[in-house]
Amino acid sequence: MCGRVNQEQYSFFNISPDEHAMIRLERELRKAKFGYRPPLKPAKLYLNARSEGLMAERPTFTFWRDFRENRCVVPVTSFIEGSEQEKLSKPYLISCVDGRVFYLAGIYQPTSNSFCILTGTSTIVTSAIGHHRSPIMLHEDSLSAWLDSTFDLDYIFNCMRYGYIEPEMKIEPLNSELVRSGKLHTAEVVKPIGPPIYVDQNEL
Repeated sequence: MCGRVNQEQYSFFNISPDEHAMIRLERELRKAKFGYRPPLKPAKLYLNARSEGLMAERPTFTFWRDFRENRCVVPVTSFIEGSEQEKLSKPYLISCVDGRVFYLAGIYQPTSNSFCILTGTSTIVTSAIGHHRSPIMLHEDSLSAWLDSTFDLDYIFNCMRYGYIEPEMKIEPLNSELVRSGKLHTAEVVKPIGPPIYVDQNEL
């Protein structure tokens, strides 16, 4: 889930595993590699962490310490995903209708300067493309709390448990060859090849 992200505000497109993206920490904006590498198992690469595992297993979970101490935010203009079955052989661009930046919940690993994106169960947006998971989005008002390692964990868990979806989002089909190659990092990758599907939370 959420294997590619775009940060048009930094001219970063089709950010793939082990490539750099900009993330926001409590006190700085930093360039870090997409794909969390645990300090004791640096050969492992995790693009995503399941929020349910963090809430249920806690101290025994791979990401627990960094979840408590090194949460991050990934500011994106869109992410790329396909259905659970077709994956990136049939990719879609998911973005806000007005093109605004939105925020994904992440975990940062300082030793390897890497991060992963937290996921939860599907939302109305990812369900529309046939995927059972979704990256966890954060409301702008929650960012300071999310990045504060001393903040009450019950509030942090609620951010993951109940999630947030930007009110108006759109889903657009992309050229699978351009996306899957992982070699093209220009705006051409996010050029839609078909009409959009609009998802309006206000109509629910």
